[in-house]
Amino acid sequence: MAFHADRSRIERAALDRALQVWLAAVLIAGAGWLAAVLAVAPDDRALVAAGGGALALALCVAVAAAAHFAGLARRLDGHLAVAEGEDERLERRLRELVDGPLPLLIAGVRDGVAPESVLADLPETPDPVLARLLRVVVEGVAEARADADRARAETAALEADAAWLTGTVLPELRARMPERVDFVHEILAELDRPATGAFARLAHEVGLAIAHQRRWQWGVTANCALTAARLQAAVRRVLKQLYEMEFRYDETDVFWEIMDLDHQVSQMGRLADSIATMCDGRSGRRWHKPIPMERIVRAAMGRCDDFRRVRYITDHDRAVHGPHAEGVIQALAELIDNALMFSLDDTPVHVYVEKEITGVVITVEDAGMGMRHRELAHAEYLVARPDDRTAWTGEAVGLAVVGMLAKKHNLKVSFRPSSRGGVAAVLLVPAEIVTRPVERWPWSDEGAPGTEDEVPSDRRTAGLAGMPPIPDGRTVLAREREKEHAREREKQHAREREKQHAREREKRQAREREKAQVRECELARERELARGGAVATAPAPAPAPAPVPAEPSAQASAEPSAGGSEAHADEAHADEAHEVVVWGGTELPKRRRGATITPEEWALMGLRAPEPEKEDEGEAFAAFMGPSGGGTPLHDGGPDDGAAARSEMSDEPDGGER
Repeated sequence: MAFHADRSRIERAALDRALQVWLAAVLIAGAGWLAAVLAVAPDDRALVAAGGGALALALCVAVAAAAHFAGLARRLDGHLAVAEGEDERLERRLRELVDGPLPLLIAGVRDGVAPESVLADLPETPDPVLARLLRVVVEGVAEARADADRARAETAALEADAAWLTGTVLPELRARMPERVDFVHEILAELDRPATGAFARLAHEVGLAIAHQRRWQWGVTANCALTAARLQAAVRRVLKQLYEMEFRYDETDVFWEIMDLDHQVSQMGRLADSIATMCDGRSGRRWHKPIPMERIVRAAMGRCDDFRRVRYITDHDRAVHGPHAEGVIQALAELIDNALMFSLDDTPVHVYVEKEITGVVITVEDAGMGMRHRELAHAEYLVARPDDRTAWTGEAVGLAVVGMLAKKHNLKVSFRPSSRGGVAAVLLVPAEIVTRPVERWPWSDEGAPGTEDEVPSDRRTAGLAGMPPIPDGRTVLAREREKEHAREREKQHAREREKQHAREREKRQAREREKAQVRECELARERELARGGAVATAPAPAPAPAPVPAEPSAQASAEPSAGGSEAHADEAHADEAHEVVVWGGTELPKRRRGATITPEEWALMGLRAPEPEKEDEGEAFAAFMGPSGGGTPLHDGGPDDGAAARSEMSDEPDGGER
């Protein structure tokens, strides 16, 4: 702006000078023009006046313009020289300022010194522009430092609020979140540091999200646990029925089929128990007395598919407390099933049970392909952190179940490479849940109820012939009463089974009587039809009788058994047919050649009437009932009565044995 003002002033001065020169030139040119006009003849004055005036005016303008530009150039050169000097002086002063006091000013402001104090400590600057520049710089630096301090304070506050939200609010919400979403405000109000502003809204929204997620998770878990409980109850009912059928049917084929069904249902029970365990439910079986290790290993084997491949070596001198036995069985079953699944079908799986000071160690070894380091680490993580459900996969759910059972019953599970080439899973049952098996009396196979004997094996075998020490009288009486109650319960079960067998026998006898009545009715009807066909004199079709529940028979009557020439004559001269009734059918009666010729007609033809073949009633009824699919015929007696009785309970179409 100053440069433009100076330039305007310079141009104005140059213009004033040009006007002055122009006035002088006008006066001089006007005097010369007047003299020239007066000096010429009167006839030429007009021409001289016009030409001379124009020339004089142009000369005056040219002189004024030259004077103007000359003065302007002179003044601009002076101002340019002054500006160059000022620039050099300002550059020198700025260099001195940058090299000297300015860094000290900035350092003092950064150290927290007030800008006035910093400016007061500096020597006075002769140039006011530079002094003003220093003040502006110092104030800007101080303001920037204050803004930085405020930003750092706000950042620290945000970090503290975020740490409080993630370290205090979220764990507290997860730990104390109820099913109702309305309690989020109460939980946030009870915290030590109340959330305000955006973090209060964020904490509230996070609490609502956690509440909704927890309620959804609880609902899904509760429904899965309820479904698993129902499935467990159904499995128990089926196993109970199969157990009763094992005693009811003593045939070899039926018995082994029932045993196979029992094995399949046991595997279903293991899956139901796994689902219940994953849903924080209870196991389908609960024991009250200690379970020996051999029974635990065999029970775990029975819940696996290909259990015949398992080879086990167990200890008969240790047992697991009843409340923990089912968890150990289920965890061991999952480990054995995992070993069977990931090994070849023709390789065995070995289970070793060993006593240690810390408890009982159960090792499950397979001869499979082994596990890579990543897979081994993942398996150990699943066992150690079963609550992390994000790590569950389709093939590793069993290991997650093992981890949850290990956490519940304080078991220790680890994995290592097996000497057989596969993987060895080591299950440590702690000593606090391991005890002695229930004592057995020398005169009975029943386990003696009561408290577990914690006496070491060397002291227990110190008695006569390795027998346990004789308990006191009160324990003997209690055990005798328990044995008496057990015998009474066994007798009651035997009476109930006998009653059930009697009811089944009565049902079978009733069915046999009913079938015998039906057989007699059918035989009587066939005899009546046979007599009617023999008396008939013409081959007229007989009316169809009323249908009965029996099925049609393709052999209701036997063909004549005449031989030789009589049979050929019968085929040559007999063109009539015997009508056979199809019971319950809708087809036309079937005709058989030569069956309707009376004995008199045979005599007129000079032939002897063939005699019908004789068959007993049972065979006739069998011929009648066989093709119809109604079942095996009943006989009056014989060694096959039991088979006939079984066949009528069969679902096979031909009523035969399976």
